[in-house]
Amino acid sequence: MKIRSDFVTNSSGSSFVIAVKEELTKEKLYKIFRVSDDHPLKDIADTILERAKKTNENELVQDHAYAVNNDKYNDILGKGYILYSGYVSDNSSPAESYLLDFDFNLPEEDFIFFSDY
Repeated sequence: MKIRSDFVTNSSGSSFVIAVKEELTKEKLYKIFRVSDDHPLKDIADTILERAKKTNENELVQDHAYAVNNDKYNDILGKGYILYSGYVSDNSSPAESYLLDFDFNLPEEDFIFFSDY
């Protein structure tokens, strides 16, 4: 039996996965999203960073078993990435929800971001 100890909701929020070769930091995420401390979209980057929880491959596969056969996972599993998983709830801002409509892979930054509905 699996017991979930983190955020639990009955809503249909969206989860996301981030794969990076080096630790995910505020500076790295700001660079990726091209935001600064006074940028209007800074709050979105901060929310992503706040909700991104470091995980390992086994936990990711277990938590996302319904989608692991998806090609997105084949691009990151077994490739030496540091993995993060997080969520955006239904109560999030429209901009945060909009962000989760896109997957992006930035090879020059060793950064992969995808949503997992």
